[in-house]
Amino acid sequence: MKTIISFLLLLLIPAILNAAIWKVDNNPSHIADFTSLQAAMDETGAKAVVAGDIIYVSGSGISYGAATIDRQVFIYGPGYFLAENTGLTAEISPATFTTIIVGDGSFGVETAQGTLISGLTITTLNVYDSSVIVKRNFVTSQIILGNAGLSETVSDVIIAQNFISGNLNLINLPVINFSLPTVSNITIKNNFISNSNSFGQTVNMKNGNSATITNNIFNDGLTTLNGAIFTFNIIRSVDGLARSGSSAAFNIAETNAAALSEASNTIGVADGDIFDLVGVSTSDSLFALKTASAAENVDGAGGDAGMFGGAEPYVLSGVPALPTIAEIDAPSFASPTSGLTITIQAKARN
Repeated sequence: MKTIISFLLLLLIPAILNAAIWKVDNNPSHIADFTSLQAAMDETGAKAVVAGDIIYVSGSGISYGAATIDRQVFIYGPGYFLAENTGLTAEISPATFTTIIVGDGSFGVETAQGTLISGLTITTLNVYDSSVIVKRNFVTSQIILGNAGLSETVSDVIIAQNFISGNLNLINLPVINFSLPTVSNITIKNNFISNSNSFGQTVNMKNGNSATITNNIFNDGLTTLNGAIFTFNIIRSVDGLARSGSSAAFNIAETNAAALSEASNTIGVADGDIFDLVGVSTSDSLFALKTASAAENVDGAGGDAGMFGGAEPYVLSGVPALPTIAEIDAPSFASPTSGLTITIQAKARN
């Protein structure tokens, strides 16, 4: 009998061996420390989650709702599109949230600095504290940087290897929103970023913001830059790019990107010259570069444009950088003489 086990080999995490490891799981038949992430944050007793702890959120057919993160924690979910990208992990259900807020929003107080969120499916993610890492998540509406109600600084946030796809119809609701002029030193790299609404934006930076934006795919919506370093990106959107006080190099634009006037940028490249659109592809593997793609070696030194290029390429399904159990093979019954032989197939992830 072949049995599928849906959890990560958390004991193999190398970097934070002194941290406690907690499991959040709202599947009624499963055993867990907490049934919601908010319950883990609220616990004050013997099971209190402290700064530096690790939280694994199991995949589930039931949403985990909303949560506010008010201390440094490392949160891992199973990833997304797992029924499409088969063989990555035994877990195929996502860990889904309506809203996650990182930082309690108090003026001048940053309790959640150093938090990592990875492998989750989130409708809206609010980042109110600095030095937060948002990595390998599926965001279905918006990432908001900074609390618009408070004039405080948010800096050194890393948004990497995510699939961000919203449908927001107001000009001031981009899928990545720099909500304050004091949001600075943001890194946005190796993401798929799309706003499918015809009046929407992907990124909206304000005067005073700063960011390094590299190796992304901007699929739909207007991208507005102020104080950005913009390199190795692919712009598929007909809405193009608006740019002020920003440098741009080694980008590929399929259609309307008049703002990319530098000689190192390439405009007017057909979709089929970049991606292999023939055959069956999954939601995110569709955007891998084809052989001899026009987005390969755009700098003449081996650098590829797009989310699968650069030093930290996009990872299919956002599977976190943890070892996973892919499969367990076990007989239906044990033998009184030879016992029970179980074969475990595990995969290491970068």
